[in-house]
Amino acid sequence: MATEIAEKDFSHVGEEQKIAELGIDSLGVMELVADVEDEFGLTITDGELRDVVTFGDVSLTIVKMLREAGKLDEADASGVAGGGAEP
Repeated sequence: MATEIAEKDFSHVGEEQKIAELGIDSLGVMELVADVEDEFGLTITDGELRDVVTFGDVSLTIVKMLREAGKLDEADASGVAGGGAEP
């Protein structure tokens, strides 16, 4: 997703890395959102994106939405960054 959008290698990026610091502009964020929506069968609203600043925030938002949609339980989320705790 983000790797394809910005054409950079983000495999080394940690949870606290801010998306904007990596050169992903607003169009890139929208492409990332579209990819996430397609991949996980979710609809992400502007309101849900408001607090997404870091890659960890992205992960937490996806986990929260998957839980709310009944597509993920605690056992499934245990390996995801921040997945074991409610955001």
